[in-house]
Amino acid sequence: ASANIAIRGRTSFSDNNSPLFVIDGVPIDNDYAGSNFTDQSNRAIDLDPNDIESVTVLKGTAATALYGIRAGKGAIVITTRRSKADGQTNVSFSTSLTFDQVNKLPGQQDRFAQGQGGAYIDPQSGSPSSWGPLIDTLRYADDPDYTYSQAGRIVGQSNPAATDRRVTPFDNAADFFQTGITSNSSLNVSGGTTLANYLISLGHHRQSGIVPKSDFERTNVKLAGAVNPGERLSFSGQVAYSLSGGNRQQRGSNLSGVMLGLMRTPPTFDLSNGIDEPVDNPAAYSFADGSQRKYNASYDNPYWSVNRNQVRDRVNRVIGHVQMGYDLTPSLNLLYRLGLDYYFEERKSYWDGESGEFRSINGLVINDLYSFSGLTSDLLLTYDRRLGEQFTLDVTLGHSYYQQRAYGAVEEGENFVIPGFYDISNAQTLIVDDYLSREKITGAFYELRLGFNDYLYLSTTGRNDWSSTLPAANNAFFYPSVSLGFVFTEPLGLATNSVFSYGKLRASYGAVGNDAPGPYLLDLNYSSVGQIQGQTAFLLSNTIGNEGIVPERNESYEFGLELRLFQNRLGFDLAYYRNLTTDQIVFVPIANSTGFTTIVDNAGKIENKGFEALVNISPVRTPQFSWNIDLNFSTNENIVLELADGIPFLPLPGFGLTSTRNVIIEGQPYGVIYGTRWLRNEEGDVLIDANGYPIQDSENGIVGDPNPDWLMGIRNTLSWKGFSLTALLDIRKGGDIFNGTKGVMRNLGIHIDTGSREEEVIFEGVLQTDGMPNTIPIRLDQDFYSRYPFAGVSEASIEDGSYLRLREL
Repeated sequence: ASANIAIRGRTSFSDNNSPLFVIDGVPIDNDYAGSNFTDQSNRAIDLDPNDIESVTVLKGTAATALYGIRAGKGAIVITTRRSKADGQTNVSFSTSLTFDQVNKLPGQQDRFAQGQGGAYIDPQSGSPSSWGPLIDTLRYADDPDYTYSQAGRIVGQSNPAATDRRVTPFDNAADFFQTGITSNSSLNVSGGTTLANYLISLGHHRQSGIVPKSDFERTNVKLAGAVNPGERLSFSGQVAYSLSGGNRQQRGSNLSGVMLGLMRTPPTFDLSNGIDEPVDNPAAYSFADGSQRKYNASYDNPYWSVNRNQVRDRVNRVIGHVQMGYDLTPSLNLLYRLGLDYYFEERKSYWDGESGEFRSINGLVINDLYSFSGLTSDLLLTYDRRLGEQFTLDVTLGHSYYQQRAYGAVEEGENFVIPGFYDISNAQTLIVDDYLSREKITGAFYELRLGFNDYLYLSTTGRNDWSSTLPAANNAFFYPSVSLGFVFTEPLGLATNSVFSYGKLRASYGAVGNDAPGPYLLDLNYSSVGQIQGQTAFLLSNTIGNEGIVPERNESYEFGLELRLFQNRLGFDLAYYRNLTTDQIVFVPIANSTGFTTIVDNAGKIENKGFEALVNISPVRTPQFSWNIDLNFSTNENIVLELADGIPFLPLPGFGLTSTRNVIIEGQPYGVIYGTRWLRNEEGDVLIDANGYPIQDSENGIVGDPNPDWLMGIRNTLSWKGFSLTALLDIRKGGDIFNGTKGVMRNLGIHIDTGSREEEVIFEGVLQTDGMPNTIPIRLDQDFYSRYPFAGVSEASIEDGSYLRLREL
């Protein structure tokens, strides 16, 4: 699955708040082309983690200004392994094996059977609910013509056909998942001298998921080398190739996804049909005629889905660069670097004609092709000199050029002629489409660093970018930065005492621009809608372009203190920051009567501010044994300061029920949860009707805030004679989560909460009629849950997102 990385909060109203990835000086693409059916991986998954030498996270705009607008949300700078150039041949090999198991599943009740109103309904009816009778009142009946279960037909205990074989509940979810296994191996060979050196790296990663028949595999090959033919001239380069792919699972909300079938199946229906190895045995998930065996007409049997509904992909990727350095003088250096990032992705997705997702069109097959190329050119002139005994001067002048090209082609085939043959040639209806996207960014920049007596440092940068995604009149924008550092332990003479080892104060200001979230947003666009009466047809897009948009601007201030004490046994790195992003480029909703749904405009302002602390502690340090503790703490508070006039909120992209979604609202934190809620009086009490049921508000509102109060990571490392043991704890405090799965499972009578449906409860609140405290008991049964939406009232499914996880041991 794709990872969501955000540094110092969300600064953009668009769905892309990811930092820039830089590999050995070359920016790479970390985006993904997703779909409505499955989650695709971020393209950083193509990297071999065993080939990484170091990772540096650049957070503030002052630190990322030189990387341009692509680093407006921060940057992750990765340096890969290089040859030691020590005149020897060095060989290293590493391998690891990891096992994955499901940690926790939503609780399911095991007392009541499939049905409605306390009456049992057979799976043939397609009833999705588990509001039937008590399971211990049911028996199996022998019926040779009954095909839904090898155990027999389920009947009441008083039925004349009932045998003495009691019906017992099945734990379908626990029986379905398997132990995932991940193997990772890496081989590195390097050698050479300072005149010429090389490195060859091979890596292989294979993972079988916890869902049967889900897998991922990646092979990496890297060649790197450097040649220094003279004292002034140097050449270096590398090329890294990766081949990755696998079989992915669909999103949990899809009718053909495994999670709906697992979480909504009544406990009286055995998805495996009593077969020991159901994954590879069609008798578990299909009938003799090849049709699907399931409890409900909509949700697929998970064993059917992993066999008959598949999403496969394969990605070929090349990342490489060549660079030349030349020392014009001992103090003046010229460097040119040309980088390439290219990948080609193939996907094939198909759904059987019997599958719930596309049963109405007798199956679907989709072939996707996607290619991306990013070309980076950097020219840098660096001047480095000491001015007398007290001053140092470093100046860099640079020019940067970046262009990317993305092409996609898709062909869809509907209505299979031959059942079970999932090929585009077997489809009766074909839909073909493609698209091309191009962007260019040109930048010119400088950096000046001035040092005084090796304890006072001043740095300033400036960059001007020109982006092709912005109108010609507004496509050039300049952004500066300035930072000041003071190592106070040197002039104050503290470094020589037994307490202070190092102390530094720092402050910085920086700004960075941002262009439009994509090309072709300045005018109207047309898109193909297939054929009408045999003729290819095009329609205007739903978005009105805008030639008047201006670049976004993100300004930040940061103040920090770095302190190392007691001969570096205790260290602190503290930082306070404030970011302000203005002129957000967003898709603003407009009246449908215009013939469109949105218009591109600058319409928003958001602020992020927070505190960060890095703490390093060495309680024990001896020649043979050491104990180190690393603690990382952060807190971020964000608030939407401004939206366009007349816009109550902006919905964020991504999956969400129409009744529950993440939105942007002026005066609220980013991405608050907006949904259905209980009706309350002015004092905040829930209003109860005359029968004791809480009343749903007719208007939706804010029901939760997904932003955590703080985050913390703690790593303990014990080292003894070359052996080490490390443990990583990941802690999150606060932040709300909408558990829509629980809401739907309650509605269907399958959630563990509905197992006590005979018990009476009294809802806390006041009666709507007279304002008196509610004392009317009710049952949380089918009648209760049927009063509210399918996923329940959003407010009732909001949960605390706090956790404590052991990430690594």
